[in-house]
Amino acid sequence: MSECDTVTAKYKLVDYNVPTAGRLAALLFTYKGIAFEYIQVDKMKAHEHETASPFGTLPVLYVNDEILATDYAICMYIARVHGLEGADANDAARCATIVTGIAALFSTKLLTGKDIRDKLPKYLRSFDKLLRQVNTGYFVGEQITWADLAVAFSCHQIQARSAGALDRHPSLGDHYLNMYSIPAVKNFLEETCPSE
Repeated sequence: MSECDTVTAKYKLVDYNVPTAGRLAALLFTYKGIAFEYIQVDKMKAHEHETASPFGTLPVLYVNDEILATDYAICMYIARVHGLEGADANDAARCATIVTGIAALFSTKLLTGKDIRDKLPKYLRSFDKLLRQVNTGYFVGEQITWADLAVAFSCHQIQARSAGALDRHPSLGDHYLNMYSIPAVKNFLEETCPSE
């Protein structure tokens, strides 16, 4: 796909109707003001869409007539094409590190109180520490990257499951509030990931 194809690309994102990294891809598009068609399907009714996917699962992103699959690959593509992966390859790797940490956190369901008590504090401490080390208010460099949006998306879900979870992590809590104060981010999270 050539660079000029991506500038005028027509995007269609197909995902399950539950919070996934596909929904993170939708947040990236929304934050950047990129037009895209967003189709969310019930898992029980997703067979037709899954069959079209290279790996038989969602999300998938159609870029013009080309299909991209797997959640984080889609997000990395959007970040690269639309300027959300930082200034250089090192920044891009740092973004991937943060997002991989989020994926590890959510690799098991955090539905029970025991899961939250056992797993969540360690990850929140790590994210809070990373923010303090960078000391810019962002996870990578001096501007918003897809890592910042991924953490905000995750913090929104965490707050819904465990109110007050960010209280002991002031840098992370401030970061979440800063991201949440961006109208496009706030509206997206409230509309697609209600906290109730």
